[in-house]
Amino acid sequence: MTGEITYDPAEPELVKFDIDGAEVAVRLAGDRKKPALLLIHGFPASSQSFLNVIDPLERDCFVVAPDLPGFGSSEPNPRRHVNGCIHQAS
Repeated sequence: MTGEITYDPAEPELVKFDIDGAEVAVRLAGDRKKPALLLIHGFPASSQSFLNVIDPLERDCFVVAPDLPGFGSSEPNPRRHVNGCIHQAS
């Protein structure tokens, strides 16, 4: 025994939506009748950063974890550029 902890949850459902001309990927898990919990990843990351917490959270919530445009399995939004967004925020 190596003392290594392995975690192998069932992969959450990955659904893709067309939003404003870009394909956006969203991981969905849990009962849709339960309260929804939206998980937003940081920069630069993706919904994969939540894979180890989605399984325990889905017991009590319907988990929604999108890949923001241009990250993970989502396409970049053809109308916006990340540098432009950062420039506007500063």
